[in-house]
Amino acid sequence: MFGAGQLCLPTTDDPGLVEGYLEVEHRWTLDVLDLVLDWGADIIRRHGFYESANFYGPAMLDRFLGKMLGAEIAAPDIVFDKPDLATIAKKLPRMSFWKCPSTTFHMDEGPEVVRQSVRDVFKAFG
Repeated sequence: MFGAGQLCLPTTDDPGLVEGYLEVEHRWTLDVLDLVLDWGADIIRRHGFYESANFYGPAMLDRFLGKMLGAEIAAPDIVFDKPDLATIAKKLPRMSFWKCPSTTFHMDEGPEVVRQSVRDVFKAFG
């Protein structure tokens, strides 16, 4: 519906249009999540073009997307808050994992929390 350049102006000139579009996309995303979870998907990868901080300031990002993204995360991610890294390391074969400090749970909490998160990953995965 919007290209990158076309998204910026409606966020201020016609925010209802942007909110309406994002709501439709959000409902569609939740339906897709239900479907792929019913199929037994192990991993869901999502590319959210409209969710890039390149197009919104922090307050706008929260206004337009905060609740929607929270609901979408809650729908498929049962270990989002506190994954048990040791259990993951024991149950899955040796492979490469993308695990790092989370913006949501670590980065905003200060340097020591980020350092501890990195230590936890190395402890679990080597």
